[in-house]
Amino acid sequence: MYDGGGGQGNHLPGAYARGVTQTLGMKYRSNALAQEKTGVCWVQGHLFGRQNLGAMPDFQHTDCAVFVGKNPWQSHGFPETRNELNRMKNDDTRSIIVMDPRVTETAAIADHHLRVRPGTDAWLLSAMLAGLVACAAIPDCIDTDHPDRFRAMIVESANPLHTLPACSQYEKPEATFFAGETPANHFHLRQPIFEPLGESLPQAEIHSKLVEAMGRIPEGIDELKEAALGSREEFIETLGRVSQTNPDIGAKLPTVLHRTLGQSLEGDATSAILFGASKAKAWDWPTICSTPSSTQSQGSLSRSATTPRPGIASPTPRFTSSSTISSMSSNPCQLRNPHNAMITSTSCSRPANADPPPPTM
Repeated sequence: MYDGGGGQGNHLPGAYARGVTQTLGMKYRSNALAQEKTGVCWVQGHLFGRQNLGAMPDFQHTDCAVFVGKNPWQSHGFPETRNELNRMKNDDTRSIIVMDPRVTETAAIADHHLRVRPGTDAWLLSAMLAGLVACAAIPDCIDTDHPDRFRAMIVESANPLHTLPACSQYEKPEATFFAGETPANHFHLRQPIFEPLGESLPQAEIHSKLVEAMGRIPEGIDELKEAALGSREEFIETLGRVSQTNPDIGAKLPTVLHRTLGQSLEGDATSAILFGASKAKAWDWPTICSTPSSTQSQGSLSRSATTPRPGIASPTPRFTSSSTISSMSSNPCQLRNPHNAMITSTSCSRPANADPPPPTM
């Protein structure tokens, strides 16, 4: 099992670990995000059909913003927070709902401040969700007296027995992969501000050395090193050709990119993984990457992503294009599903005088 993958705003190591995990045949991996993001990913999987969507709230265009125990006036959870809150406050067609025991700055300007007692959030949210669909159902695996019924899950982390000296995120190029914002996603490859301490190395270098020490560097890497010294087009052509004859190239692509393309990036070898990430994004979401508001082709994405400053703004898709990144067959967001315990019911019918549902639900 691989337990790691960087830290807060320090996500490149997780990508480079693929070379080691593939070499050792690891089936399982985890990190600190197992506590923070597992629930979010699970819900996104059932709502949108894919867990790695990274869906973010669109506060700039929403009719109703709901903040649960949050004071964005101070915490700045989205771009131009105070300006956007003021725009919502001064717009009679938009509403702000705050659930918070305290009268915060955000609660003070809210249209509705639900001043819940501490510890009763779940009951309030359940009541609100039940109002979306008239009936509620509880899965049998929870609503049962069976002695082996699901009761709780406890997740803990532990310190490793052996430590390899790695740079902090301030001593190497780094980036954040889920910097979700609206209406545009901005990506920035941050540059180191300190020299590494002692013999510490970037995690990308450590993972590459581990694969080399196990004697599992893929064949064909020398040809790729030579191609990386030429044009990007030459490198892409060579990468495609050697990958067809040796699948191990693709299986250990982060290590391959680090040891080939990375060596031509003038000391920023860690950023080589962004070349592959940019290609993958363009291949996975071709519709969004070809929108009129986007000038980010596969090539320009990879060149911009590996340029330290000033960073890039990813394509800004229209609201209606959300169906292109959801794997659901009909509506992009499936609110009614068997796992939505609080509001799912197969016997409910929509009231005849109800407002039409949002276009994506």
